[in-house]
Amino acid sequence: MARQGRRGLPILLLLLADNGTVVARRKASDAAHDVVPRDGTLCRLTLRDILCKTAPQVHRLRFALPTVASGEPACCGGAGGGIVHVMIRAPAVFNQSERIAPYSATLDGDGSFSIVVKIYPGEPPAYAAVSAHLGSLPVGEYAHVPSIRAQDWRRDAARVGMLCFGVGLVECLHPAEALLAAGAQVRIINAARRRSDLILLPRLRALLSSHPASLSVLHRLSRPEGGRGAEAGGGDGAGEAGGGRGAGAASGWGRERTADGRVDAAAVASEFGTGAWSGGSTPPPPTHFYVVGTAAQEQAFLGMLFAAHLADPRSLRGHPPFLLQLGPFGDHSGWRPLSPPELAEEEAGAAENDEL
Repeated sequence: MARQGRRGLPILLLLLADNGTVVARRKASDAAHDVVPRDGTLCRLTLRDILCKTAPQVHRLRFALPTVASGEPACCGGAGGGIVHVMIRAPAVFNQSERIAPYSATLDGDGSFSIVVKIYPGEPPAYAAVSAHLGSLPVGEYAHVPSIRAQDWRRDAARVGMLCFGVGLVECLHPAEALLAAGAQVRIINAARRRSDLILLPRLRALLSSHPASLSVLHRLSRPEGGRGAEAGGGDGAGEAGGGRGAGAASGWGRERTADGRVDAAAVASEFGTGAWSGGSTPPPPTHFYVVGTAAQEQAFLGMLFAAHLADPRSLRGHPPFLLQLGPFGDHSGWRPLSPPELAEEEAGAAENDEL
């Protein structure tokens, strides 16, 4: 559990725990089903696409679902379209059985799903190394995927600021696409170390082309490879660096921009503050925020919102209303088996219940 800080941010993380990615990491073993693989949990790797070749590499993996898989769990008031995660368990090694991790997943609609994984080379017993297992899994072999869940989120948001760290961009894109299609404005800060670490640029650029008046993308590079961020790796279609408040920020609509430096409160204020949004009803609609990263990054983002005066911690009572996640007010599936239990397992469970 995070150490208590001066701003009390760990308390806010506990408020998010029912539905945030923090719980997915912290309680992965508690949520998992089916320690032993079975036909209904084995997913065949059909495609490996290396999105980033610099270490640590980023791979896009596509898996065929078992024919008995249940699909997206019921959520979101029956509307579907939740934010989907799958739990993947690697084989136990060195007496280390809890090699398990959750990943954001895209259900492809053809009996398959895709995940994007940053491949860390660490091996057991020092590390759980689920990503290393996936990185070395041959195409045609099977991964053990015991569980799946779908989380509800705020579909009626009119203005949404997203901070996506690294492969967290994958989880940001699903709600971004749905919000843009519904007429919302979306501003994305895509945080990476280097330009060579940026992923899914064709998908981002297609969205920019389709929504030139309502989508803005700013890449923030914490370790740019020489020169200004906008100039490094020229020829990839990135726009000018920066993106200031007011007219400067508004001119970012429909453009891909790049700036050097870590994401901080000033960058958050510039991209997500009042002057960054177009048009205007009176009063303007509230701005909602979505962050995907490590627990520390998510905690830091809350501090940035407070420092930028985009949220007031003193007014919070329960789940923060400025987050895109619906928290305890949403209709979430919780972790569910990827496929229904097999008959023999059901009979064994029934016999055990009878004994109790």
